[in-house]
Amino acid sequence: MTFMDCKVCRESMYSYLRGYLDREEQRQCNDHLHGCPECRREVEQELRLNDLLDDWDVAGVGRSFAERLLRRPEKKRQRTRGHWLRRLLPIP
Repeated sequence: MTFMDCKVCRESMYSYLRGYLDREEQRQCNDHLHGCPECRREVEQELRLNDLLDDWDVAGVGRSFAERLLRRPEKKRQRTRGHWLRRLLPIP
C-alpha cells in the first residue's frame, strides 16, 4: 500500500476532481484528504470555484465581432504582441 503526500495530492487535484484517477490513486487521494485538512481545504476551494464558474453567465460575442476578428490582418496582430509589456517595463 502506497501513501500519497501533499505534493502528489495537489498535483493530482485536477484529475481527482474530474474522476480521471485510477481506483488506487483515487483511494490514496481520498485517504490523504481525510487526514490532511490543508489539502482538503484546497479541494473544497477548487470545488467552490468550479461551481462559481459553472454558474457564471458569460455574455457571448456577436457573429459580426468574430468575423471582424478573423479578418484582421496577421501583420497588425503581430505588431501589437507584447504591447502591454512594453508599457509596464522600460524596454528599449
